[in-house]
Amino acid sequence: MPPGRLAEVGEALAAHPQVHGVFATSGPCKLLTTVFCPDHGGLYRFTTGTLGPLGVTRAETAVVRRAVKRAGVLLSTPGGRPRPA
Repeated sequence: MPPGRLAEVGEALAAHPQVHGVFATSGPCKLLTTVFCPDHGGLYRFTTGTLGPLGVTRAETAVVRRAVKRAGVLLSTPGGRPRPA
């Protein structure tokens, strides 16, 4: 997308219910977006049905298999034991 559309696309993504965060960045990637999708099909639908119509021409994805910390909260250790405070 052209640089002049960063704010417009960022705001549209931020309003989407699956989007957890949108960040303007420097470097090869202009926007970094965190999206919660229920499965790979959901990621495909988000990419084709949401990003495509916004004019996003390139997207790099990474599937997170396990979170260690989320929104300032340490999650349980492998094996299900809570982390010590």
